Amino acid sequence: MTISESFELFVKNGSTYWADSNKNYYEKNCNYFFRYLEDTYSRPMDEISLAELPRDVLKDYIIWLRSKDKFSGHPLQDTMRVRGKVKANTVKT
Repeated sequence: MTISESFELFVKNGSTYWADSNKNYYEKNCNYFFRYLEDTYSRPMDEISLAELPRDVLKDYIIWLRSKDKFSGHPLQDTMRVRGKVKANTVKT
């Protein structure tokens, strides 16, 4: 089963009892993780099997998040005058 297939199944099952806002929350926030996986594995999510993910993939993702510059990739990062790394308590674990 691929990452895409498992997420579709997760959303389908959750949609039976979630509010629409919960579904939107998961879709938005999981996409950050999926982009990380695609960058890490150099393949789209629908080509990455769950079986090939290491046990520590979530730990690795959290470490990566905490190492990022604040607002990295944001088009207005330079004008926002925000510097430094993402704080540990920003990344909720």
